[in-house]
Amino acid sequence: MTQYIQKGERLDFVNTTSNEIKYLDVIKGTDKIFIAAEDIPAGAVGSVFAEGVFEIPAKKADVLTVGQKVYYTTQITKDATTGEDTKATANLLAGYAVAAKTANDEVALVKINA
Repeated sequence: MTQYIQKGERLDFVNTTSNEIKYLDVIKGTDKIFIAAEDIPAGAVGSVFAEGVFEIPAKKADVLTVGQKVYYTTQITKDATTGEDTKATANLLAGYAVAAKTANDEVALVKINA
């Protein structure tokens, strides 16, 4: 039987890492990003935004037009086996630009994928 749980703009999120997630941190999920709606201590449950428009740090040189797809990547990741820093190999569709971004802007206004 289908059961209504919640609206879906905010979701409960379990921080399975050993680090605190800070308010407005970008959280990279498997197929989408989330934005922390509060500080979430390691091992705790907290609230994350699953949709909305956010000002997200962007590569200064990137230029975006309204409606253009925006991708998110973690620039450095840890290799699970060696523990060494490695470059990310895949980008994750974050959403789309809701305002133009010039090569001088350090942030982009992004409607994250719902």
